[in-house]
Amino acid sequence: MASITLSMIVKNEEKYLEGCLESARPFVDEIVIVDTGSTDKTVEIAKKYDAKIFTYAWTGNFSSARNESLKHSTSDWILYLDADERIIDGAALKKYVSNNQIWAYTLLVRGKVHMPSGIVDQEMAYPRLFRRHHKIRFEGHVHEQITPSIIRLGKKIECSDVVIDHLGYSVSAEINTEKAKRNITLLKSQLEKQPNNEYVKYQLGNSYVVIKEYDLAEPLLRSIAQSPGLASSIRSSIHNLFVEIALQKNDFDEAEQCCRNSLTITPAQTMARWFLTGIAAKRGKYQEALQMMNDLRSNLKITSKLAYDLILNERQIEERELYCYEMLSNDAEQRSDTNEAYRWIIESEKKKLLSVSLQRRGLNIALSRRDIPAANMRLEYLINHLPIESENLRVKFLELQRKLNQYQEEQGTITQNRSDNTIHSVISPMQ
Repeated sequence: MASITLSMIVKNEEKYLEGCLESARPFVDEIVIVDTGSTDKTVEIAKKYDAKIFTYAWTGNFSSARNESLKHSTSDWILYLDADERIIDGAALKKYVSNNQIWAYTLLVRGKVHMPSGIVDQEMAYPRLFRRHHKIRFEGHVHEQITPSIIRLGKKIECSDVVIDHLGYSVSAEINTEKAKRNITLLKSQLEKQPNNEYVKYQLGNSYVVIKEYDLAEPLLRSIAQSPGLASSIRSSIHNLFVEIALQKNDFDEAEQCCRNSLTITPAQTMARWFLTGIAAKRGKYQEALQMMNDLRSNLKITSKLAYDLILNERQIEERELYCYEMLSNDAEQRSDTNEAYRWIIESEKKKLLSVSLQRRGLNIALSRRDIPAANMRLEYLINHLPIESENLRVKFLELQRKLNQYQEEQGTITQNRSDNTIHSVISPMQ
């Protein structure tokens, strides 16, 4: 059976390293760690896992350090991880390395990422498992790649469904900014030596977006956006970065066009579709946004072909749908179109999309229509979901609920023919 080496480079990773090694050790035959100058307990932790540990003077070049680790690896295959990563379902690795026809696999790297539009869950398919071969080496000072050397050998990279959980993506915005600034320094250094390296330009532009230096990012990214030398997944990601830049300028026309450009290049993705729903909602096109979210939902389970894609869950989509229903109902109410306002409340309830604002509006409309069952249903939700600071309002709702129940017991079902003062005092809309 084919053997696997876990290959790592580390420096001061005592916080993360043990968790990484625990996740991978049962599924690898060898652990090779290159330490670039730790002053904490990193090396001590590595020794507990019988790792082969080598020291290496840091040169400011990630590829150089990774290649040092490859030099000491002896297994048939290489799995490389960072200390802040965890392998999920590592048992599947043996299945993939048993295929004699394949030379490399992508793994799904997942984690939370700080973007200008907020913190999102992101996924990227990245080559992390490959055959040990003297011509397969990392390239690039930072955002180092193994792909070019595999392609030069005439070998293909296949997809696997093995997941890596990347904890380091969820660091604070300040740490994320400092990391991006460090990367910018290394990327600019590499670009001085390789001025035509389009992948480095892409990563540099991406880093500028992270630190919100849009005036530096945009021209750099536009210079390579149409390049046939870049993989289609990266060109799509560039257009998605343009969306971020356009949204910072409140240029919704440009943002929408960039989404469509990205989808034209790479239809199998979530990010551009998610951006489109948000753009439509910001422009007040709520019904259009709802239709787009139906399309988005139907595409959630597709295999993404994007370099960096979003991971959405049903709750995130529901929250955006709920916002659209709230705004549609609110706009109709502002036009004094009560029937239309109520229609959107009913539509949201059919989908079990409930909120305090929608249920309050629905309660008032139900009271104005003397529909006690509907009013009681919404009262029950409001009583249970009002925030703690709205305790006075909760007391009012409880009193209203008591009166409605008492009236039903005493009078039976209210009909449109009843208009006495008792009914009016009970069912008048709540303020």
